This record gives sequence, structure tokens and C-alpha cells, in this order.
Amino acid sequence: MSRSLFAVAVAALMLGATVGSVAAESVDLSGVVVIVNASQGVTTISTAELTKLFLKKSTKWENGTAVVPVDQAPNTLPRCTFTDKVLGKTPSAVNSYWQQQVFSGAGVPPEILAGDEAVVAFVKQNVGAVGYVSAEAKLDGVKALTVTQ
Repeated sequence: MSRSLFAVAVAALMLGATVGSVAAESVDLSGVVVIVNASQGVTTISTAELTKLFLKKSTKWENGTAVVPVDQAPNTLPRCTFTDKVLGKTPSAVNSYWQQQVFSGAGVPPEILAGDEAVVAFVKQNVGAVGYVSAEAKLDGVKALTVTQ
């Protein structure tokens, strides 16, 4: 009986390790980097948490700082890639979501900034800011996050 119990325990541990390693896998954002202010304590973030931040369903970082998400201009490669790979939506679906939020008085979309340099500058100056830029962007004064499933 104790051998059976031991085998079950080992199998459960192996399954847990497998599930844990899958959950921590990095997401390929195809040339887009998610950035935060250099003073933020976070280094890794899930696509689910990013979705909550960018749809403003979550408004504070773990340390209590207000989250300030910023978007890039519509139809740019970083915006389309981020919308697809992180939010799992089409740009028109995200636009419809924000139209409903604004119409109902429930919220307003993130500020839209024109290009990588503007996003980096904004994130550098705002402690709670989170944005995304092209992988080629200079990340002076900001921190790139590892994005996981």
C-alpha cells in the first residue's frame, strides 16, 4: 500500500512541475517589448494580467501604485501585434470594447502615444506606466518585462 501511495505522490509532483513550467513559458511577442518604469518591482507579467491592465479591469500594481497603460497609434505594427498576442483580440474588437465603456460611462481607453520614443519617454516619467514598443526601441530609463502565458 505504501508503494502505491508513494507512486501517486511522485506522479502528482511530476504533474505539478509540468503544469508549473508550462505556466511560466515566455510568450513570443514578435518584435514587441512590454515596458514599465525602471522603479517598478515587477519583472515578469502574464498576458492575463496585461489584459486586465490595458482594459483597465485592474488599476493598481502590487505595490499600490496606480497603473497608467499607454497604447500606440492604431494600425501600427506594435499596436496590432500587442492587441493580437496579448489581448487576444482584433483591433476592431478592442475599439468596440472601449466604445461601450465610454458610452456607458464605465471608463476611457488608455492614452495613445505616437511611436516608440513617446512611449518610452512617458513610461520613464510616470512610475505606474506600462506600455509596449518595438524591439528595436532604445529602452533608456525603463525596464522590459518578460511576458508569460
